[in-house]
Amino acid sequence: GVLSGLGAAGAMPLPAGGPVWSEWRVTGRRVLNPGSVGAPVGLVALRPANGGVPHWDPGDIAVIRPRHTAATVSGWLMFRGRDGAAQVMQDGRRLPLSEALAERELPLADPAPDSDAQALLDALPWLPQREYSIASLPGDAVIELLVRRQANAEGVAGHGSGTLLERVPEGATLRLRLRANPGFRPPLDARPLILVGSGTGIAGLRALLRARIAAGLHENWLVFGERQAGHDLHFGAELHAARWTGGLHHLDLAFSRDVEGPAYVQDRLREQGERLRAWVGRGAVICVCGSRKGMAAGVDAALREVLGGAAVDRMLAEGHYRRDAY
Repeated sequence: GVLSGLGAAGAMPLPAGGPVWSEWRVTGRRVLNPGSVGAPVGLVALRPANGGVPHWDPGDIAVIRPRHTAATVSGWLMFRGRDGAAQVMQDGRRLPLSEALAERELPLADPAPDSDAQALLDALPWLPQREYSIASLPGDAVIELLVRRQANAEGVAGHGSGTLLERVPEGATLRLRLRANPGFRPPLDARPLILVGSGTGIAGLRALLRARIAAGLHENWLVFGERQAGHDLHFGAELHAARWTGGLHHLDLAFSRDVEGPAYVQDRLREQGERLRAWVGRGAVICVCGSRKGMAAGVDAALREVLGGAAVDRMLAEGHYRRDAY
C-alpha cells in the first residue's frame, strides 16, 4: 500500500543525504487473488539491476518512480511534432527524450513549444512518486511488493499500480529508493505482538511477523481482513504454516464479501476483547497496516472501546501502538 510517511529517512544504512534512486529489475510478478470480486492484487519481485542488495529494516518503504506507457509518450510527442529520439540529460544520465518523458507529467499543452528537447524536459514536473510497504526481508535478497490494481473509469491502471503490474515488463527495470520507517518496527524482544491489517496492508505485517519468527519470538497474533476467504487470503499457506508450527499463536480472519455476511478486523478485536486486554496487560505492541479511512479508523475505535481511550493514548505516546495507514 501507499504509506503515510511515519518516520523519516536517514537511519543507516539508508542514505542521509537525501533520496538515492537506483535501477531495480522486475524478476517476478503473479496475481494472488484470481477470481476475487476485488481488483487484482499482484506480488511483484524486484532485484537491484547492478547486483548487491542494500539493507532495509522490517517496516521500511519502497518508493518508486511511476512511468507512462510507451504508447502514451509516443502519442504525446507525435501530437506536438517532437522527436522522441533527441538526446537529453536526466539525473546525470544521457537518454532519449521519449524514455525521459515516461517519468514526467505530460500536460495537454507543450510547456516550452519553441525550445529544444532539454528545455522541454526541464519544464515538466516528475510524476508523483508512489510508496509501498516492503513485504520481504533483506535476507531474501529481493524486494517484494503487494500491489492492488487501481484503475480510472476507462479501466486504465493508475501510475503506481500500472507501472508495477503492467508497464515495466519482466526483466526490465524501474527506479526505486528505500525509505526508512522507524515508526513501524516490530519489537525484537519478548513482548507479545498484535498485528492488525486489511488488504495489501498484509505486506508490511508479513515483514514484521517474519522478522519476529526469525528472531525466535513466537507470541504473535494476526488479525487480517479482506473480501473473500476463497480468494483473498494473501500469503495464506505461509500464515497457516506459521500457525501450525507455533510462530503465530492466533490467526483471526474477517471477510467483508462472503455469503455469511460481512465481517471486519475491528469486529474480531471486539470479539476477542478479553484476549486483547490480557495481551496488552503483558506489554503487547500493536501494529496496524492498511487503509486509513476505513480500517485504521475502525480499529482505533475498537481499541478505545475495549481498552479505554486513556490506555490507547498512553500506548501511542509510548510507541506501543504503531500505525502505517494510507
